[in-house]
Amino acid sequence: MWADIINQILMIRMKKLCCFLFFFGLNFEVYCQVKTVDIPVYKNGVQTFWCKWQQKNVAEVGLSDLTKSTDSLHFRFATDTQIIDIRTNDFKKFDGVVYNFTKKYDSKNSNYDTTSVFMNKKKLKQAAAQEIYTVFKNKSIFKIPSEEKIPGWGMVLDGEIYIIEYSTPSQYSMKTYGTPDMFRHRIKEANTIYALAGQLKLDLGLRDSFQKFINHLPKGCYRAGGIMLSCNNKVKK
Repeated sequence: MWADIINQILMIRMKKLCCFLFFFGLNFEVYCQVKTVDIPVYKNGVQTFWCKWQQKNVAEVGLSDLTKSTDSLHFRFATDTQIIDIRTNDFKKFDGVVYNFTKKYDSKNSNYDTTSVFMNKKKLKQAAAQEIYTVFKNKSIFKIPSEEKIPGWGMVLDGEIYIIEYSTPSQYSMKTYGTPDMFRHRIKEANTIYALAGQLKLDLGLRDSFQKFINHLPKGCYRAGGIMLSCNNKVKK
């Protein structure tokens, strides 16, 4: 009896605290269930370059901010030219989309045209989206820490980087994995990420998907990942 009364008093006080925090502009959810956010940062607390890079890409492609997602599970596997987006609210039905995106290379200025982003997307079949989730679950991908927390995983300037965003109603994380092929023979986590990337590229035909995307863009050369360019000889009709 006394335990019930004490619980009721604590609940009332908690509700009052939530209302107080809400009116002072803090983004708290019902009963103060705050979504924890875990992103790669330098030792001085500043976000890493790749974290900012991913946030910019997501915004330019027009995807939602996963820190605000209320889905039971919503995750992304991204490079600097492709994003695989998977979500579910019941772990029975999964929705998935593959996005290709790029920027045109300006040979006169030896830089990319930042004024526009080219993008297309392909919706995955429900079974394919669910299979991707199963692969992530079986390989325990969501439990692998970001590269800066893995001993021996150093920084490499060239090569492909993979970014994984993970969101539930109570937590969000962004993890980066730079050039896992360079470390896969001596770091098991690097080998797991390397194998995952290879499997996704093969199962979803990501290379062909991106090249077909490039072939239908206006004549020119485009970012193709890292320092690579992909050029076409066609003019979009």
